[in-house]
Amino acid sequence: MNRTWLLLWAVVVGLVAAWTFAPAAAPPPPQIPEANRGKAFGSSEDIAVQSRIVLREATLKTLEQPWGERCAGEGRKAFIAGVGHYYYVRQNSMELHPRYFGELGAAYIAKQWSTTDD
Repeated sequence: MNRTWLLLWAVVVGLVAAWTFAPAAAPPPPQIPEANRGKAFGSSEDIAVQSRIVLREATLKTLEQPWGERCAGEGRKAFIAGVGHYYYVRQNSMELHPRYFGELGAAYIAKQWSTTDD
């Protein structure tokens, strides 16, 4: 009886160890939705272009703060939040656009974020 329990305990511990240390399965590659194949951007791109312009203007206003205000207090928080938001939106669109529109979308969005204002 003791050997049976010992064997059962060893199997359970072995399974738990295998589940714990086994590598996770790789996620499937992202699939481009059928409606977006062959396109570089969606139907609301005119709105996205305007929002990028507004975002750049807001970030430039953040960068125009006096240097002394960037170092402490609320000015520092506003500076970090403004620049951080710009990079968050930029990185997000650079990662998601290729998922939805493939290589055409990746080339298009890279060009959109490569202007002289960026």
